[in-house]
Amino acid sequence: DGCKERVVRALMAHKKWKEARRLAREWGFSTLKREAAVALRFASIDTVLEKGSTALAMQLARGDEDAGVYIAESLIATGRFDDAMAVREELKLEERVPLISADKVAAAREAKTLRYLSLPPHLPLERVLWVHSTP
Repeated sequence: DGCKERVVRALMAHKKWKEARRLAREWGFSTLKREAAVALRFASIDTVLEKGSTALAMQLARGDEDAGVYIAESLIATGRFDDAMAVREELKLEERVPLISADKVAAAREAKTLRYLSLPPHLPLERVLWVHSTP
């Protein structure tokens, strides 16, 4: 059993969630099966969040409060504060997801207007100016 458990854990460590879940189920490791299933769900959530689809991520959460918290925290980590606060409110996660201050949200919006330029390496940094785009 120890060898089989190590196989399942190794698959999970290499992000092979489906195979880990299948073998855990087949070998009767219910805890590992649940861990792999949760990791697979969160990986799917990550994929859709990377594509910008908060609504689809929330569908993947399907009433799982932990998955909802994961979505909100992922959005916060990537600076998508407005989306995170909408998820927090819609899923009623006030007890588990901290409120992001209005100042931080405003700063994030401001940061989105900044544009970065590729500058030649010989240009002195004191000659670099931030340019704000106009929407």
